[in-house]
Amino acid sequence: MTRDIELVVARYKEDLSWASSVSHRVTVYNKFEGDNLLPNVGRESHTYLTHIVSNYDDLADFTVFVQGDPLAHCKNFLGLMSDEAFLGRGHAYAGLSDGLITCDGNGRPHCGKEHLPIAKLYEHLFEERSPEVFVCNSAGQFGVSRETVRRNSREFYERALETLAYDSNPIEGFCMERMWTCLFGFKSFAKRTSIQYFGDSNIDVDEYLRQTVTRDGSFVCLGDLGFKRGRQ
Repeated sequence: MTRDIELVVARYKEDLSWASSVSHRVTVYNKFEGDNLLPNVGRESHTYLTHIVSNYDDLADFTVFVQGDPLAHCKNFLGLMSDEAFLGRGHAYAGLSDGLITCDGNGRPHCGKEHLPIAKLYEHLFEERSPEVFVCNSAGQFGVSRETVRRNSREFYERALETLAYDSNPIEGFCMERMWTCLFGFKSFAKRTSIQYFGDSNIDVDEYLRQTVTRDGSFVCLGDLGFKRGRQ
């Protein structure tokens, strides 16, 4: 039985000439001009979640979610899209980028000068304690099966979508990039002590650990969720 594959593209102004090389169904959501026009909010995560919410009962067997220029983040992307062995393996989830990110609930050690409130967003969505470590493919590009998406309810994705809809470049969008694997149920069980914080030149490691590790060893998230500030 042939697996139904759909490629969902989150586009702003990127050149989509590469898409002509893809033999599978391609759905493009535009945020500048064109068909399937969406408001320019929430980065690519808003586009992906919009597709999931709108098509929850009619998702493809396997949906590939990418940015407007996927090759910039995954050099072998077109090769993978033509590789029936890859697409037909029955993956529940597959990251599609050339980089791997491993970080704590503040996005450390590689998020620049700002803290990313990943743990706070996770706890807002799942109403449970956040994992200590988040592992993901960079750039927010991945393929996911219909069954895996449906591990969460449509209402769950609607709630996630609401956190992104207040700004064109919300901090929650950067958090979502690091949360997709967790969102679909693939959580890391690594400890924060496994992360090399000295790799972050923007912080003093001793001071950072003093701020984020409580007496009982639990984690403190330093960032703020932008959508909550917007409600005040």
